[in-house]
Amino acid sequence: MQEKIEEAHAAVLKEKEAAKLAIEQAPPKIVEVPVVDTEKVEQLTSKNKELEDELSTFRQKAEDLENKLLEMQKRSDKLSQETQEQESKVNQLQEMIERLETSLSNMESENQVLRQQSLVVATADEDKSKQIERLESKIAILESEIQLLRSNSAPAVQAVVTPEMYQTSVMEVSSLEGTLGKHYSGTFITT
Repeated sequence: MQEKIEEAHAAVLKEKEAAKLAIEQAPPKIVEVPVVDTEKVEQLTSKNKELEDELSTFRQKAEDLENKLLEMQKRSDKLSQETQEQESKVNQLQEMIERLETSLSNMESENQVLRQQSLVVATADEDKSKQIERLESKIAILESEIQLLRSNSAPAVQAVVTPEMYQTSVMEVSSLEGTLGKHYSGTFITT
């Protein structure tokens, strides 16, 4: 009997181990428990719907903002390009102004030089004009004296026809013309 008890005990232990092993090797079984609180489920379903609506609204707003952002970036790029073009034009105008200022400065310098030269020339012209006036008055005086001498010496030469007298009269006129010629270094104007 003792043996039978030991055998039965050994058989029970074997069955226990086989059951343990079978439990460990068997897949777990998930049992769904039915929800009894339908009011709570309805609240959660309603809340879920609200959240889905809000999410949809936020997505739409995000899409609108993204479109506006793209539009603003395009505007910004366009304005940036226009600004660069304007800056380029401003730089060109600045360079042109600098060239014009340089040209103006050069023209003013040339104008001042020309004024100084014209003042020198005008002064020289005034001196020459005064000299010419003096010489013309001397010429007029000398021509009137020559004419007076010719008119006075012609009857005298005609009255006395002696060769000696003719020579002296001609010599007087010649010497007079030579003397007058020293004062005026041009040709005599005879009438």
